[in-house]
Amino acid sequence: AGLNLGPPPSKRDFHFEKVEKGELPFSADISIEIMWEENLPKALGFYSSDEKSYFVEGQESCEEFLKKLIGTTKTLFIHDSKKLYRWALDHKVIAQVSVRDTLLMHYLSDSSWTHELSELLTRYLGESPEHPAERAILIWELAEKLIQDLNEKNLEEVYTQIDRPLVPILAEMENNGIMIN
Repeated sequence: AGLNLGPPPSKRDFHFEKVEKGELPFSADISIEIMWEENLPKALGFYSSDEKSYFVEGQESCEEFLKKLIGTTKTLFIHDSKKLYRWALDHKVIAQVSVRDTLLMHYLSDSSWTHELSELLTRYLGESPEHPAERAILIWELAEKLIQDLNEKNLEEVYTQIDRPLVPILAEMENNGIMIN
């Protein structure tokens, strides 16, 4: 039983398609929005650089797509990649995907402001839709703005060489727990 989201109401002229099961419907880099419920994916929205957008509903279908997706060598734009890494560790899936995390990029760029996705979408793009397919499009657009911001502040190397590589390590530490003597 899925969330029965239906196609998103979009102001953009992109193609939205519901995907049931099967192969990943895109071959390009993508952005993704994951709707989590108790650390389980309930709905996904995807947007690819070839301007196609898809959504998936239901935990089983979402998990199937996430397993395929994080095993690829594509670039993935996401907000809060640590949740995805923790999920992958719980499901014994090895993440091969190259991640661009808007939460992490924004934290590095402006640590004094909230990092909640809805707030960032409203602040940078003027809207914050609820449907995961639309949010995936906006995550792509937000990432573009944040990458530009990091470059202007000469922080891109800090992000790619220090912060981003630490996310999977922190996710594993959180999953395993940390013992302090």
